[in-house]
Amino acid sequence: MRDAGIELRSLQRIVADAGEVTALEWNQRKAGTFSADLSLFDPELASVLRSLSVPSLYSHQYEALRHVAAGQDVVVTCGTDSGKTLCYLLPTIQALANEPSARALFLYPTKALAQDQLRKLEKALPRGLHAATYDGDTPTSARSKIRQRAHVLLTNPDMLHIGILPNHFAWAPFLRSLRILVLDELHSLQGVFGSHVALVLRRLLRLTSYYRSEPVIIATSATVGNPTQLFSALTGRQPILIDRDGAPKGERTLLVVNPPVNPRSGERLSQNYTSGLILARCVREGIRTLAFSQSRLAAELLLAYARQTLQEEGDLADAVDSYRAGYTPEERRQIERRLFAGELLGLSCTSAMELGVDVGDVQAVLLNGYPGSTNSLVQRAGRAGRGGKDSVAILVLGDSPLDQYYARHPHELITAEPESVSVKPDNDTILKQHLLCAAWERPIEDRDTPFFPDAAPQAIEELLSQGALRPRATGLYPTSLDSPAATVSLRSIGHQYQVLFEGKTIATVEEWRALEAAYEGAIYLHRGEPFEVQKLDPDTFTIHVVPFEGDYYTRANIASTVETIRIMRERPAPPLQATLERIRVTRQTVGYEKRRLAGDMVLGRYDLDLPPRTWETEAVHLILDESLQRGMLEASWSLGVHALEHILLAFSPAIAECNRNDLGSSWQVSGDGHIYVYDSVPGGIGLAQMLYEHMERWIQVSLEALRVCPCSGGCPSCILSAQCWQLDEHRAKGPALALADRLTRPSTSAFDDLS
Repeated sequence: MRDAGIELRSLQRIVADAGEVTALEWNQRKAGTFSADLSLFDPELASVLRSLSVPSLYSHQYEALRHVAAGQDVVVTCGTDSGKTLCYLLPTIQALANEPSARALFLYPTKALAQDQLRKLEKALPRGLHAATYDGDTPTSARSKIRQRAHVLLTNPDMLHIGILPNHFAWAPFLRSLRILVLDELHSLQGVFGSHVALVLRRLLRLTSYYRSEPVIIATSATVGNPTQLFSALTGRQPILIDRDGAPKGERTLLVVNPPVNPRSGERLSQNYTSGLILARCVREGIRTLAFSQSRLAAELLLAYARQTLQEEGDLADAVDSYRAGYTPEERRQIERRLFAGELLGLSCTSAMELGVDVGDVQAVLLNGYPGSTNSLVQRAGRAGRGGKDSVAILVLGDSPLDQYYARHPHELITAEPESVSVKPDNDTILKQHLLCAAWERPIEDRDTPFFPDAAPQAIEELLSQGALRPRATGLYPTSLDSPAATVSLRSIGHQYQVLFEGKTIATVEEWRALEAAYEGAIYLHRGEPFEVQKLDPDTFTIHVVPFEGDYYTRANIASTVETIRIMRERPAPPLQATLERIRVTRQTVGYEKRRLAGDMVLGRYDLDLPPRTWETEAVHLILDESLQRGMLEASWSLGVHALEHILLAFSPAIAECNRNDLGSSWQVSGDGHIYVYDSVPGGIGLAQMLYEHMERWIQVSLEALRVCPCSGGCPSCILSAQCWQLDEHRAKGPALALADRLTRPSTSAFDDLS
C-alpha cells in the first residue's frame, strides 16, 4: 500500500477537475493513552492480550474492564478504530473464567458485522470457550448444538426477537446463565429500528429476570451525542459513561467536492455521475474505496456510472459492486466474501456498510452527498485509516439546499458535535406489537410494569378492549395461539414485498416503498442492472419484474394532504405560530418522471392514479399569519408559502437527525399559510418533536440558504425539490424572500417568542 502522503496527492489529483475542491484537515495525529494498572487482570486476560499482540490496554479499555468487574453497566463512546471490541471482550472472558457456566450475548445490528466479529473472537477466546453466530442463515441442524455449547452467542436483534425470545424455554439454561449483554454500534439503534429494539431488549430483560439472571450491559458506539440517554431509553437502566478515548489517531483529511454548474442550463453536474466517475478513477488507480450513498437508488446509479466508465476505459468493471439492504442473503454473503478477500476495489453501498465491519485495507472513503448527520459522516469516513493510519475521505456535494449549505460552510463539517439519537418505544403501533409478543412468551403480570414504557398500561387496556389480550388468573394472555413475532418486522412498520424475476426472489422491499414506487412501468435497479416492474400484487406482497434495456430510470411523484386530529403542544407567537400535532396523513403516487441515466435529465412526466395510503403520525405545523401577506397578490402569497415548505423540508433531516425519506411535508393557504412537516412513520418516532424543540435553528438556517443562493427564480440549491408532487410549478423565490424578510424583521419578533 502507498504511504499516506502519496495517497492524499493521488486523490487530490483524481478530484481536481470534478468541481470546486476544499481540503480540510479533520483531525491531527494523536498518541495513545495507556493504563499501567493491571491489578484486575486474570491470567486468562493476559494470555488473550499476548495472542492479540496487545502489550497494554488503552485507558478507555481499562475503565470498561474495571466498571464491569464491579457489576456496573457501561456505555463506551470512543472514535472509530479505537479498540472498542476489547471493552466487552475482556470483561466477557473474565466473567467466563470466574464462572465456567456463564454465558454472554453479543448483539450486532447486522449479520455482516456479527460474522466479522466472530472471526476476531475465534482467534481471541481461550481454549475451551466457544463462540457462534446465530441468525437466519444458521442451519437448522446446527442450532441445538449452538444453544448447548456456545459460551458467547453473536446475533442480531431480529433473530433475538423472532428466534430466541419466543422459544425461551429451549434457551432457559442460556438465559439463566446470562452474565454479559453487549449492544454494539449503539448509535445505529435509532428511529423505527431502535424503537423496536428497545422493546425487544425489555422483553429479554423481563425473561432473564424470570430466570433469575441480571446481566451486566456493555454498549459501545463511535459517535452519538446522548449516549447515556439513549442507553436508558433502550434498556430502562442507567449506565456509567466512558468517553475519554485513549487510542492513537492518524491524520484524517476531508476533500469536499462541489460539482460545477453548467453556464448554459444553470444545472449542477449530477452528484451521482460525479461520484461514479471518481469511484472509477480510484479503482483504476488501485485505490481501494468504499462509496456511500443516502438511498438505494443513488447507490445503484453510482455503480452503473462507475461500471460504464470502467468498461469504456478498460476491463475493471467487475472490480466494483454494490451492497445495500434488500439483497438476498446469498447475494450479500457473496459480496462480503469478495470484499474480505480483496477481490473488490470499489463498493457502492448505503448505510449497510457504515457500521464497524473491518473490510481490510480501505484506502479511501467516498461520500455521495452529505449523509444527513455528523454521526454518519464520522462513521463512514472511519471505514478508512484503520490501525491509526492516516486516511482521506471525499465528500461530493449535490444541489440540495443542505448540501449547498455545507458548500458555503465547509468547516462546519469537521467542527460539529455528534448529534443526539432518539427512539420512541412508546410508539402506539410498535408498543402494542411487542406487548402481544411479550404476552405470548409468558403472561404479562403487574410486576412486569417496570420493564415497559409508561404508555404500556394504556396500550394494554386498548388491546384488552380489542380482544387481542384476555385476562386469566395468572396474567394476560394473547387471544391468538400463533406467535405474533413472526409477523413483526423490526426494520419497518408493515409487510415486506418480494421482488420476483422468473419466479425467484432477487430482493425485498418495504411495504411503503413498494406501494409508492413499484407502479407498472417503474424501473427498479438491482446491483447496477435495470428491471422494469410488470405487476405489483398487494395480495401476495410481490413485485414482478423483467430485465430492462432502456437508458432511463424513474422517480415517483407523491402528493400528500394532512388533517389535524389534536394539538399536543403549541407556541402562539404571531406572525409565526407553531404547534406539535397528531395528524392524519394521506399520501398518493400521482405520477412519475423518466430521467436519463446519463446526467439525470428529465425525459418526460406521466400521470398515475394509484390508491392512497392513510395513517396517523406527528407533525410540526407552522402557521404564517395572514398579516404577512400585506402588499402581496393572493397568487404570490401561495407561491411564497409553497417555496418555504420546500426549503424547510430540505433542512429538516439535519435538525431531526434522520434520513430525508423519514420526513414528509404538505402546505395549504386558507387565509393564513400552513406548512406541515411530519414523521413518515405511522405513529411517529419523535422526529417532528425534535423539529419543534429546535425551531429557531431550523428556521434560521433554512431562510439563510434561501437568501444567499445566487439564483433569481429558484433552483435545486434553494426551493426546487425532487420530492414536490406539483413538480415545482407552483412556487416562486421572490415571494418566499419577501416572507423570509418579514419573518426575521425585528418588528415581528417571531424568533424571540419561538426560542
